[in-house]
Amino acid sequence: MFLVHEIVMTQLGRIAETRDHLIARHRLMQHRPGFSSGQVCRFLGNIRVYMVLDFWDDRGAYERWQQGAPPEELLTTRPQGLYAIQTTPKYWEQALDLRGDVKGDFLNRGFLQVKEGQWDNFVEQRRE
Repeated sequence: MFLVHEIVMTQLGRIAETRDHLIARHRLMQHRPGFSSGQVCRFLGNIRVYMVLDFWDDRGAYERWQQGAPPEELLTTRPQGLYAIQTTPKYWEQALDLRGDVKGDFLNRGFLQVKEGQWDNFVEQRRE
């Protein structure tokens, strides 16, 4: 699994328009080979900030999407000044997938750095 992570900030008064554009962007991605899923998360500390997560089978599928016509179409349909990308896209590979039995819509985002030689211990603790 390959993940693309972006933070975007919209203008006040254009929040719904930004959300609609991001939804349209993911709808275009749905039909691309290798696209798994996408999430648009609203930051609870500032209504103008969104985290966009795009899940792909692998980096090659994402790069083919970037080189194809749909991203160009999105650039031309995105109204100028609608939102700004606050971070350079960050690329991630899935290392562990843990599923619980609870349904909900709350996201807890954190970054952890595992010490050299401690990966197995880290994974075991996460499973517990």
